[in-house]
Amino acid sequence: MIAAALVAVPATAKADWVHKPTGLRVPDAIGDDFRKGETRDASDGKQANIWVQYGTDEDAATLYVYRSAYPDAGLWFHRTEAAMRGNVGLSGDLPPPWEVTLFGAAAPNGLRQVYTLDGRTKGFRSTALLIVNHGEWLIKVRLSSRSLDAQALDGRLDRFVAAMRLGKADDNPLAHIAECEGAAPPATISTPVTDTAEQMRTLVEGGALAQMAARGASGPAKDDSGWCRVRDDRLAPIATVFRERDGANWVMLIGDSGIAAATRPTLIDTKPKLSGLFLQTHDQTALIEAYDRPPAPEAAISGALGPVLSGQRKPIASISMDDKKR
Repeated sequence: MIAAALVAVPATAKADWVHKPTGLRVPDAIGDDFRKGETRDASDGKQANIWVQYGTDEDAATLYVYRSAYPDAGLWFHRTEAAMRGNVGLSGDLPPPWEVTLFGAAAPNGLRQVYTLDGRTKGFRSTALLIVNHGEWLIKVRLSSRSLDAQALDGRLDRFVAAMRLGKADDNPLAHIAECEGAAPPATISTPVTDTAEQMRTLVEGGALAQMAARGASGPAKDDSGWCRVRDDRLAPIATVFRERDGANWVMLIGDSGIAAATRPTLIDTKPKLSGLFLQTHDQTALIEAYDRPPAPEAAISGALGPVLSGQRKPIASISMDDKKR
């Protein structure tokens, strides 16, 4: 659904690489790791979802910077670990991450961990993950090595952390959301709303709430006590769901790069309440479907959301993010 464009960087470049929207600055070489000859921008040159590669195939290192829905390292660290079980072979019970305080923040604003692998997936012996909050942005470092053990890779991650420069960080506290307890709420059957005027009302009213929440003003990234994490082994390879403790709405983190889906209600009490299913990407909030009540997450994926994610269907309408705001 999102086309990737390649931005050439000379292989012999010596200048720092700078991410203009955030001001993040990293050098051409970090220890023995040199920046490779290209940077990949999956946001048509807007730098809203960009990654920079260092190292070699033997000892890979990638820096990611992206405008994230629900921008919180506490939410996305768990989601990224789930994705890593498939792509680098994480397995079993994982050690809890360490909180870190970077870029002059007043309180912990990131999480990190290094893991030992069994070498059966792509030959990797160890892998590492760091995610740091910065306003609406997340900064992520992923390291994997076929030659280094976890202790040596931890030192390599230290060098990456020390090399990054970012003015003054935004003081966003980390969310700590517990797993949901007890039985899940009974599933309800939701009916799509096909009236165009009602769909637009859902976009205008529910979309405003959805976009505010996705940008961190509310929702699980802001109110961790009002939400819980749903344990669902069927969805875990592709998504993690958080639901309201005292409501029917939910947020679904998809993949590991800042894209999410969520349900949000309309606002005006004088009209029938509707529920919008929204998809939040790096640059917009899109209405996927309007319903008479919130659909279950599994029903949303198998229904309207899945075809949009696969590019087989377009959203009903969307609200663009304000590029001037971070």
